[in-house]
Amino acid sequence: MQIQPKKQTWKRLTIVIDEQVESKLREIQGHLICSENQNYSLSKVANMVLLAGLVASNRLSTFEWNMVKSVPKGKKLQIDERVPREYAANLKTMEVI
Repeated sequence: MQIQPKKQTWKRLTIVIDEQVESKLREIQGHLICSENQNYSLSKVANMVLLAGLVASNRLSTFEWNMVKSVPKGKKLQIDERVPREYAANLKTMEVI
């Protein structure tokens, strides 16, 4: 008897993304498309960033957590311009298990 691998399930979800966050996601998307020479949808990039955030959340300092928590309170988030480029490079080198 063979066990069939569980099929990957997708759930369609509608969310509202802050303009600054969307802009950075699109920058990461652009860097990935250019460096990988293949298409990356915005939803795939958002999922990659969310997953990376979940994995790395235990490494954030108190200052970084306060910065993340400040977004819903209407404060403007200052994101370094090199972040999308470096993030795309790090995503590119990650191995999928």
